[in-house]
Amino acid sequence: MKDTLFSIFMCARNAENTIEKAVASVLNQTCTNWELIIVDNGSTDKTWELIEGMTDNDSRIKGIHLERGIGWAKGASLCLEHANGEYMTFLAADDFLLGDGALHGVDRCIKTEEPDIVWIGFIFVSRKDKYYSINGGDLPEYKIYHGEDKMSEIQEIMHSVYYNSFFHFISIKLLRKYGIDFFDPFLGDCEGVTEAMCRADKSVILDQVVYALTENTSQTAGKAMWRYHVSQWKSIKKAVCEKGKYDKENLSYIATRIFNNNIGLLKTVCVGGSLMDEEMNPIEKTSLERLQYMEVFLEQPECNEMFYYAGREYYAEDILENVSALVLQCMKDGYSRKKIAQEIKWLDKLVWGLCEYNGTQMVKRTAFDTECFENVYQALCCESNVGMFGYELIAEMIPFLTEDVLLIFQEISQTYINYVLKRIYELLILALEIKKNGRMDEVVKIVQECTDLLNQVKQNVPEEELLRVVKDLKMVINIS
Repeated sequence: MKDTLFSIFMCARNAENTIEKAVASVLNQTCTNWELIIVDNGSTDKTWELIEGMTDNDSRIKGIHLERGIGWAKGASLCLEHANGEYMTFLAADDFLLGDGALHGVDRCIKTEEPDIVWIGFIFVSRKDKYYSINGGDLPEYKIYHGEDKMSEIQEIMHSVYYNSFFHFISIKLLRKYGIDFFDPFLGDCEGVTEAMCRADKSVILDQVVYALTENTSQTAGKAMWRYHVSQWKSIKKAVCEKGKYDKENLSYIATRIFNNNIGLLKTVCVGGSLMDEEMNPIEKTSLERLQYMEVFLEQPECNEMFYYAGREYYAEDILENVSALVLQCMKDGYSRKKIAQEIKWLDKLVWGLCEYNGTQMVKRTAFDTECFENVYQALCCESNVGMFGYELIAEMIPFLTEDVLLIFQEISQTYINYVLKRIYELLILALEIKKNGRMDEVVKIVQECTDLLNQVKQNVPEEELLRVVKDLKMVINIS
């Protein structure tokens, strides 16, 4: 069998101090069947001059010079347009392949198994002057996946490898078949690799450390992209329907992994951190615009599904703390409460209902009066707050509520019951989609999950509505 042609993508910006080592790690490979496509992302140093020298010395190296940087995500998309290989990987200009047999091991795996994706091991390194030191990494166990239980497969891959990175080896045929170009609609490594993972029919975890990842050099470190990060969950949900198998425990792990990454980005937005557009150009947003962003993100159906599986209670306190600090920053920036209320539908009301200003910062209330709880009511019962974000934060306060406040809470609780019933029907819609594929064991699992949810609220559900829900549950699993 002929050697695999690897297309190695690289995006370089002002990388004159590291790019030669990165490229040398490719040139030194015993496997010689590769092409290296380098995008110079608007460098102002000698990076392009070095790339030109490399292209002159080796015809396998192709250089693309851009006067204006477009970011590594769009740069990778540009590389894919020019790729002639069968498998792609991304090599950052400040990273390198480990050993001259790195590609040979991957090539041997591809020849033997013909997978859609080869997942590899890596090490973290730090660079000081011209010297590198190893700071950890991951050597995974060898395993082959055939896509028979997609959710278990994804859970294991997420647990075993640094899954949301470009440096794994992905079939270019797979990428082109499903329109995964790492920019639109699946932006960057997190979204693009997740979609590829969900689409792959066969993948292999290779028990070989192939890649050296240099720490603290990423263009995106400490920054947040001004984008609602929900594509990963959309990919997961589609894979559940099409490939299965539905398992709440696996989905909880997957949702947690994805949402933990999102939490860091949300914190950056809230604390006034650096922002960038999809081409990784710096952008400025006011504190009020950042608050609007947070509200819209929390309204996303995908966000609320991740909350459901990952556990709302594990994130609500952290998000409230950051959002309340952002509301305070809006006030410091000259926005009145009236102006904020005009631009924000419900999130500001949740903050003022649950928090108070102690003279230096916003802190969570320990007691509620009618006025502040009216704010909570307006926030939780607002139609735009589709997931009733914040409800879990007041449940613990029930024993301490006064009689008049308790009456308001009872109204909120009725809205929460409606939210639970809505969640049940969302799950039943998923069950019906899975049922079309004949996977009745998964349908039974979902119906049991719905039954457990119903049992949590059934004492407060009107009898006629309760009977209707029970009837629908039975209908889904064909019980008369």
